Amino acid sequence: METLLQKFMKMKLKSYVEPERKGTMKGDPIGLSKVKYEAGLLMLTRMTYKEIAERLKVSHGIVLKWRTEPLFISTLGKHTNEFTELFGNRILEVASTMKDFENPERYNNDLNEFNGEDYSPDMFNLIVAMLELFRNTMIDELKFHVLPVILDVVATLAYTHYVVRLHDPKKADNAMREGYKLFHAITVSLMNERIAKEVKSILIREPFLEEDRQSALQYLNILEAYFKSYTQRAYKL
Repeated sequence: METLLQKFMKMKLKSYVEPERKGTMKGDPIGLSKVKYEAGLLMLTRMTYKEIAERLKVSHGIVLKWRTEPLFISTLGKHTNEFTELFGNRILEVASTMKDFENPERYNNDLNEFNGEDYSPDMFNLIVAMLELFRNTMIDELKFHVLPVILDVVATLAYTHYVVRLHDPKKADNAMREGYKLFHAITVSLMNERIAKEVKSILIREPFLEEDRQSALQYLNILEAYFKSYTQRAYKL
C-alpha cells in the first residue's frame, strides 16, 4: 500500500507541466525543469542529496546548488505546506468512518498510509508539530471523534519512522512509546479542560432544559469512553 507521502509525490509529479523557454527573454527565469521539480519532492523524503542526484542522474553539486535557489526553496516550502494540509484532511476523512472508541476494527481502512518510513527528519518533525496543533483545534471545536484517529496515526507514524531512523525495532518501539505517552497525556489534559468548560456552560443555562442535560451527558460519556479505551492502552505501552 502506498503511503500518503508517496501518493502526494506521484500526484504532484504527474500533474506538473514543465515550462518552456519559448517567449521568455534570455536570462529570465522560466520555472523549474521536471527533474528539478522532482528533486524538490524527493527532499521531503529521507533520501540524501547524493541519493537524489544518483536517482535523477545529475551531479551531487548541482543538487546542492538547486537547494540554495529562491524559486526552488519556495517550491519546496509550498510542497511542505500542501502535504501537511493533505495529511490533516486525510485524518478527517478517516475519522468520518469512525465507529466507536473501543472497537479494534473501528475504521473502514487501516492506517498504513500514514507510514512514516520515507519521511525526512525535518518532515517528520513538521508533521508531529502539525498533529499537535491539529489535536488542539479538534479539542477546541469539540470534535472529539477525531482524537482516536490522531493518536493512532501518531503511533503508526512514529514507529515506522524510528525503525528506519534508529535501525533498531526495539529502540524504535521505545521511542514510539515515550512519544505516544507524552502526546496522550497532553491530549487527556486538554480534553478534560475543554469538556469541563463546556459542561459547566451547559449547567448554568437558564432555563435548564432536558436537551441541555442530554448534551452534558453526551460529553461526559465521550470522556468516559475515551478513558476506557485510550487511557488503558497508554498504560499498556
